[in-house]
Amino acid sequence: KNERGKFVLNLLPSGILRPNVVCVMGNGMVIDPHHLDGEINKLREQGVSVRFERENIDSLNPACSMMFSLLSAIAQDESRSISENVKWSIARRHERGEYKISNNQVLGYDADEQGKPVPNGDAWIVQMIFRLYTEGKSVREVTEMVAAAGGHSLRSSRPLSCQAVRYILKNEIYVGDRILQKRAPVNYLTKKPDLQAEYKTYFLQDVHEPLIDRDTWEKAQGILRRRELAKEAGVERIRANAHFLYGRLFCAQCGAPYRRRTFKERDAKGGESYKAWCCKERSKGKAGNGCSNPILREVALLEAIARKLGRESFDEQTFMRTVEKVLVQKNGEITIELISNAA
Repeated sequence: KNERGKFVLNLLPSGILRPNVVCVMGNGMVIDPHHLDGEINKLREQGVSVRFERENIDSLNPACSMMFSLLSAIAQDESRSISENVKWSIARRHERGEYKISNNQVLGYDADEQGKPVPNGDAWIVQMIFRLYTEGKSVREVTEMVAAAGGHSLRSSRPLSCQAVRYILKNEIYVGDRILQKRAPVNYLTKKPDLQAEYKTYFLQDVHEPLIDRDTWEKAQGILRRRELAKEAGVERIRANAHFLYGRLFCAQCGAPYRRRTFKERDAKGGESYKAWCCKERSKGKAGNGCSNPILREVALLEAIARKLGRESFDEQTFMRTVEKVLVQKNGEITIELISNAA
């Protein structure tokens, strides 16, 4: 603020308002040419001259705006050219299967001289996360148990968040693989992913030392996929002690999950109770979608699943290892979808 009024500058140095002061905007300074032109125009309206020494441009000159626009266009095209060259270079390295990481970039790994991941002292955190999750614990339960054991986030001593644990469970680097160019390249102007740009993703398998074995990785991905599908179908949450059918048994008519309920025999005095599975929408009655898919007794349901799997009796371990989803048809029959990589 001076005798000419109050000025709010974001790009131009405030010293520009002082007489006999030369302000320097050095190489490497990132500016928005449109924003800079706006600040120059506001200063010009107040009678303040901005002179660019190297380009010999004075903002009080009527031709300044045209010259500045021309120089901005040239600078923008130069930025575009540099961005295209960088993206081309990265794409060529990806084609050759070349990649690097930096130290303190991935939890559980450091980088060797060539930039390849090598396990460090935090590898146990990642291994514990996968072990607990594949044992049936929820992401929140895993997060709490890892924090209690002294696990911490990548760059601080603070505990991991649920979001960070979920990211670790989905990161293929921990099984020794790499996916290069997962996301769209960044636009050189907006600095955000350019969803319209064409790019190619490369998958590299067994290219560095893993922290977990592939069986554990595949099991964790199967659980993640099943829980995501169950959530989309309306399953609120699969707890660690939930019944093994929960989140795997669905209605073939409306797609809703089946829920376990307790019923009583109608013909017995006092009514002996039994377990059965009912479509979530049917159990809502008039508040549901009108689904009338049948209710299945649990004993009969498990026998039907065993027959579909070619076994004489139901085996829970076999079911958990091989079955992705069980669909109950309108006639009470069931169909089974197997896990694609099940042994």
